[in-house]
Amino acid sequence: RVDWGIAALTLSVVVNLAVSSRLMRIGRERHSQALQAEAMHLRGDLLSCVGVLLGLAATAVTGNARLDPLIAAVMTGFVVFSAIKLLRD
Repeated sequence: RVDWGIAALTLSVVVNLAVSSRLMRIGRERHSQALQAEAMHLRGDLLSCVGVLLGLAATAVTGNARLDPLIAAVMTGFVVFSAIKLLRD
């Protein structure tokens, strides 16, 4: 059922946002690249969940299944950007 999937993903987004924000703050305070990297990893997971939510909603509303891979491509770009930023730091 789509509604259960949306509820589970929404909960995942909220939890990942809270945890990643705390990890990033502590990582910056303690100058820990490991904690900052983990925060970025969780934010990537968060973006994935948001992308899946958007894909589900867009496909359900419009009936256009092509929107799902488009959203996946945007998510891929975010992951690549995050990796480059982490490597520069």
